Amino acid sequence: MNTNLNKEIHENILETEKLLQSTNELDVIEYSIWTKEKAKLKYNGNIPNFPIYNNFIYWCNLGINIGREQNKLRPVIIVRT
Repeated sequence: MNTNLNKEIHENILETEKLLQSTNELDVIEYSIWTKEKAKLKYNGNIPNFPIYNNFIYWCNLGINIGREQNKLRPVIIVRT
């Protein structure tokens, strides 16, 4: 990685840390765990390799969300791929 990219990543992490310091501890822990899991999925190439079909119901981890959005493991229907 180049130096500018490392600097930008570090600045984003510091800014996020400042925002999270004024938040409920449990929420911060859940958010940080979810962020780590997303990074693992995206950058380690560990995305499950299975077919996804239209009009099927799958279990999906919807993660940590904002407001009244659904969290955790939920059934989802694939309407169109």
